[in-house]
Amino acid sequence: MKKRIMSVVLAILFMFPLYRIQAAEANADLAQEKLTAFGVLTSDDAVKGDLNRGQLAMFAVRMLGIDASQINGATPFTDTPAGDKRTPSITAAYHAGLLKGTGAGIFEPDGTVTVAQAVKVMVNLLGYSRFAEEKGGYPGGYMITADRLKLLKGIKADGSRSLSMQEAMILFLNTLETDIMEYDAVGTDYSVFQSEKNRTLLSEKLKIKSAQGILEADEYTSIYGTGGCARGNIQTDGIAYLGNSDLLGMHVECYYTEDGDQRKALYVGETKKNVTFCVDAEDINADGVTKDRFSYFENNDLKEEKIPRSATLILNGKQAAISKENLTPAIGNVTFTDHNNDGTVDVISVTSYETLVVNGYSKESGLLAVKYGKESEDIGPDSDFDVFIFKNGKKAEADSLKEW
Repeated sequence: MKKRIMSVVLAILFMFPLYRIQAAEANADLAQEKLTAFGVLTSDDAVKGDLNRGQLAMFAVRMLGIDASQINGATPFTDTPAGDKRTPSITAAYHAGLLKGTGAGIFEPDGTVTVAQAVKVMVNLLGYSRFAEEKGGYPGGYMITADRLKLLKGIKADGSRSLSMQEAMILFLNTLETDIMEYDAVGTDYSVFQSEKNRTLLSEKLKIKSAQGILEADEYTSIYGTGGCARGNIQTDGIAYLGNSDLLGMHVECYYTEDGDQRKALYVGETKKNVTFCVDAEDINADGVTKDRFSYFENNDLKEEKIPRSATLILNGKQAAISKENLTPAIGNVTFTDHNNDGTVDVISVTSYETLVVNGYSKESGLLAVKYGKESEDIGPDSDFDVFIFKNGKKAEADSLKEW
């Protein structure tokens, strides 16, 4: 049996003003989110301050898909103790020729890393070291190579300054998604270079692939029909992935791994093709709303949005008919999405809330007791709902449901 969605919000409901936006360029937060999904960044990693040498070794090894915990042998450095989580990665990076010590058996794991130093490691990871050496070697040749590869996109290209952890996240993501290099040798001459299209560290070392398309279905519904896909799945352009996303109807990029015929989504995010337009419920001019047009106020000016017949309406996560009733929630908002930036609305997402005052929740019965004559709601594990509870913007347990 297909379940419905119930979201319970235990916080002040903040109403956002009307806005029209296009997806932003990649930034440090987005890079951090992706790297976490890829397993390059973990919850134990502090993303603050400047990048140090031990951290650079740790991230470089992870980007190669090496499990540093399986590295055998003693560390070659006297200042990298066994209790330091960076030590196995430092040992692996040293033996892989990615990083050297600073002399006399010292590595200086806490030493800060300059932009040029980090760039050299990333260029080497991608296989462009010979190209960089031909361009003048370290540091200039590596900075030139990094610029050509767009590794420095989003980063101030000053090789002599320290690299912040925030910028390091961007550099690492840029590196993972850059085509790797192979050499076409003629005798002993390695001056002929050829990058491998669509072969990246992400695909070759981490075995993570990516695809783009319209997120057309989840387990609850589809933008093309009332039925969703299999439970626990999403679908883009006819291809199913194990995973979930709240970007139904948007143009997305999906990073995934394969296990036989099954694809597992690691990260799903919107692309720059999407243009969204959101109106809060209190700004809707209900008298001017029909199935063909949507009327609203913007800065006290009355405006109108045409609704094309081809548009799909999603009401609280389920496909529904385009009607005045469904387009005018008492509390909530209405979001219009143009998922290919052609100027035509493709999907209308309506979020409609109801405010209830509760006495409490019974774990035994699964019932949510509601005050003021409202019937109790069954939100237990055997109910018709998949229940998501949020308190102050974070997920919470059912026992948080109690009278304020």
